[in-house]
Amino acid sequence: MHVYFSSIRWQPAGQGTTMLELFVDFVFSTNVLPVYKVPGGRANVADLLQLFRAAMRVLAARWGLTSLFPEGAERTRLNHLNVLNVAKQQHAINMRVSFQSYDKVVEFFTDVLRNTTAKQNLQFPFSLQLGSFPPEWKARFDTTGNAIRARRGHALCLRTHRADVARSELIRAHSEEADAGQVRRHTAELVPPDDTAMLHLTPSQVWPYMAKVRCVICGEQSAIQQLRKFLAAPCAGSLR
Repeated sequence: MHVYFSSIRWQPAGQGTTMLELFVDFVFSTNVLPVYKVPGGRANVADLLQLFRAAMRVLAARWGLTSLFPEGAERTRLNHLNVLNVAKQQHAINMRVSFQSYDKVVEFFTDVLRNTTAKQNLQFPFSLQLGSFPPEWKARFDTTGNAIRARRGHALCLRTHRADVARSELIRAHSEEADAGQVRRHTAELVPPDDTAMLHLTPSQVWPYMAKVRCVICGEQSAIQQLRKFLAAPCAGSLR
């Protein structure tokens, strides 16, 4: 949802956008159905729409925002979907979104038009096929940075996850070269801070700035901010 809402563009003018239209564009733009504890294939559009709206409220609260919509947006109700016999009034926002997956949104509502059952309450399954999404979106996000965030009640963060994985991969690749004797430099490991006594600090104050990197051969340590410089330095233990 962070990826989607940070990339969509809003048009102040126009008739507005219903939550149903926004939900459909989100699904086809991200290839993610907002299903939670619902067996695959058994959730109907009404359920999925409610989960989508609930997720928007929860994430806005976690990010310290009033809503995920731009400044000046107001909630309203629209009836321009009546021609599809969907519902007389749909929850909406008074701004028009520039759909990222316009053709797929059209395909969805064309499918709705053909569907003759329970349109008024959206009691029909989401039947269209979705593509794949980046596997990291389903990652456990169990790196040190997100563990520190979780202990402070913060939401897990994709950016933190990516940075932690990239840092760990850099250290792993370098240490493999050092172990193989290809470079006479430090065989490094991360030393995370003991943050349990620092719960009054924000995650960004703790990680990664209070972490250290240590050589398992010579024992030398350095601040994580100097990681690349530390990895490039010769190891006293490997020179003996």
